Amino acid sequence: MAAKTTAPVAPVRGDIAEKVAEALRSAQEKAGISRSELARRAGKRPGYVTNLMRGQVNPTVLTVAQLAHAMDCELWILLAPRRAG
Repeated sequence: MAAKTTAPVAPVRGDIAEKVAEALRSAQEKAGISRSELARRAGKRPGYVTNLMRGQVNPTVLTVAQLAHAMDCELWILLAPRRAG
């Protein structure tokens, strides 16, 4: 039986973090609230929310749901990697 191979994770991970960040920034803008207010409503540290918005950390699904709830919105994020070309 041939061994399974997997694609490298690093490039996809960055794409996903950036897609989540883009969706959060857009929702925050539509909600008209500051990052510090969003952090307060979601029970998160302001620095953590800033890092999320910059795509520097990968949030859990629970964290994304908490942030969406804090902004009273639904977030739809396509997590498929971008195609080359």
